[in-house]
Amino acid sequence: MGKIIVFSKPDCSHCARAKSLLDELKFPYSEIDVDDVSNRMLMSHVSQQHTVPQIFFNDHHIGGAAELEAIDRNKLESMGKAALDEKDDPEFLAKPPSTEELEKGVMPLRIALEPAVPSDWMELPEHKAIEAWYTEVFGFLVDGYKYISIRPDNAANWMTAFSSIMAVVSSTLDRQWGLACFSTAYTSGCAYCSAHGAGFAMIYGQQNPGFLADAIRYLNGQGELDDLPFSEEQKAFINLAAKTTNHLVVEDDIHRLRKAVGIKKLGAYTASVAAMGGMMGMLTRQVDLLGLEIEAQIKFAIDGSPLGEVWKWGTHDTQEQGNLHNRKELDMAADLPSKLAGLRDQIWELNADKRARYDVLPDALLPNWIGSLPSDHLIAGTSQLYHSSFNDDDLPGTLKHLAAYLVTHASGYPNLAAEERRLATETAEDKELAQKRLTQLEAFAKSRDTTDLTDFDEIGVLVIRFAECSINFPNVVPGRLVEELSRSLKATQISELITCVSVIGLAQRWTGIWEVYNDYMLKQG
Repeated sequence: MGKIIVFSKPDCSHCARAKSLLDELKFPYSEIDVDDVSNRMLMSHVSQQHTVPQIFFNDHHIGGAAELEAIDRNKLESMGKAALDEKDDPEFLAKPPSTEELEKGVMPLRIALEPAVPSDWMELPEHKAIEAWYTEVFGFLVDGYKYISIRPDNAANWMTAFSSIMAVVSSTLDRQWGLACFSTAYTSGCAYCSAHGAGFAMIYGQQNPGFLADAIRYLNGQGELDDLPFSEEQKAFINLAAKTTNHLVVEDDIHRLRKAVGIKKLGAYTASVAAMGGMMGMLTRQVDLLGLEIEAQIKFAIDGSPLGEVWKWGTHDTQEQGNLHNRKELDMAADLPSKLAGLRDQIWELNADKRARYDVLPDALLPNWIGSLPSDHLIAGTSQLYHSSFNDDDLPGTLKHLAAYLVTHASGYPNLAAEERRLATETAEDKELAQKRLTQLEAFAKSRDTTDLTDFDEIGVLVIRFAECSINFPNVVPGRLVEELSRSLKATQISELITCVSVIGLAQRWTGIWEVYNDYMLKQG
């Protein structure tokens, strides 16, 4: 006999809507609770989606509650009866996928964090800074920050660094920063960050959506940079920002920017594109690992423009939720650099108490790359964020530095890897053991075989397996690893790991450009 299947979870209003409609139609259905991780993995495997509900009429995937409600009532009744009249169960129940097949699937880490999110997260004092920023720049509050609120200090420190980056970028690039944001994000494969970048480019930079569609075709390997309908300056931004994502910047790319903006502006423009790349390196790590859904209004704006013809949403599609935190219309006539600098100063004051806590930690616990950042605010804000991520909280700092060493070593950033090696050794109680673990990580980087990790305990192996997911973009976590992390680590520790690898994303993007720029300038004499 055929079946109607509803993948759902308790206390889900969208699931309740879908089941209410099925009850109204008098359709019997089988409910599969995705709070069980194996069921969640099955749902992700058969639907290629992570949100609930996911509804199947036998083997036909309907989608979520919105898709079910959108079907004409007469057609829906006919579809339901036909599904229930079929002789066989859905194939995914009659012949369930193997464990190996399920474990190839990915799962958003927010699943592991959701139970720990404070019910009053928007009322936390640390979130006043986040709310101030997003309502002024986006017009709404991004849902992803509720997961950072599990560790409120980090939410405040994240926002301090973030706002300092944007003040630097906007002071040079002004309304063109959306183009750099879009280019680096799109190259990373993160539809969420790409959409925000495209939104910024269209809203603040007044970019033609058709031009951005042309840029996407170029970034997909279809066409030449010189054929794009942008100014030489904009082409240089697109080129430099895109190449920093995958560590491909060479001196010719710096020279192209020099030809477009002149030698006097070269340092500031390079630093701004590098800082924007660094910010998106942080955000891409965070939103990919959490698997955030894109805010509805940005999705609709892109789908309704020429960009929609070339866009792929992937795991960041909007299924059931619109953004519940809309606040205001944006003031497009405002002086954007002044607005962002003002917000930075406001956030700096709101988070003044955090500085006192982290300023007492020694500078020796910070990597050298932080000192090369292009403003005092940004150096201080990033130092604060790095300290709170690596040298504080629940997981041993040495273990986090070892994870960062794996990411930087395996992805080809020798200077960053050397710094994390130094910090892993200096923070270790047993320095001989730390050296053994570093050697084992070098073997693991080549083999990806956890049997090489003989001097890591069970938690250490989990942390290294998690770090491995962050070596390449996009960053995704196998469903089984999500389950193991949920079982073995506290939500605060998982959030801590996400922040650590996100900060390393900033380091990779920033140094990937800045080191090449310095080499270029040395050769210029």
